Amino acid sequence: CWCLTCWILWKERNIKTFDRNGRTSVQVVDVLADEALCWFQAGFRRLAPIVLALGRSTSGALLKM
Repeated sequence: CWCLTCWILWKERNIKTFDRNGRTSVQVVDVLADEALCWFQAGFRRLAPIVLALGRSTSGALLKM
């Protein structure tokens, strides 16, 4: 979970540094939630609590695996 957060923050830092563009903190959290859902759906089940806490919908079948 911390690895995903660090990765998203690193990418955002690069966008702000090199592209001189960036997102708001709310948008960064939204990107993090979307990425966590993708990782969860790809099989990284440890992210289930985070995905649910960030309000992303998952099917019950995915959570039972």
